[in-house]
Formats: sequence, structure tokens, C-alpha cells
Amino acid sequence: MINSSFIAELIQQKENLQIEFVDEYKPLQAMQAICAFLNTDGGWVLFGYNGKELTGIADGIEEKVTEL
Repeated sequence: MINSSFIAELIQQKENLQIEFVDEYKPLQAMQAICAFLNTDGGWVLFGYNGKELTGIADGIEEKVTEL
């Protein structure tokens, strides 16, 4: 299971070849991002973050991430 400190580490990085931020979950967009990573060297897709702020995520997660 991925913990909030790992998510906080991802958020502090910028998008690159192995990290993509997606502000809201849309199945087609999610599949495209996942397939792109599968066709390269892998990576992380972080839903609920637009590169500037946390958006549309479960209650309580934002507090755990911002505390770190």
C-alpha cells in the first residue's frame, strides 16, 4: 500500500517522463496515461493533483499530505 509520504514526494516533483499529474479521473485519459507508461519505462500517474493543488481527492488525504 502506498502511504501519504510517498504521495507527498511525488507531488513535490514536476511532471516528467515517469510522473504525470491528472486533476480529475476520466477513464479514457487514465487509460492513455497508463498505456503510455506501459510502452516506455513505467511511471506514476497521480490522480487528484493538477500540478499546483490537490483536487477531487478523498477526505483526509489532503491533510495527511500537507502535514509532511
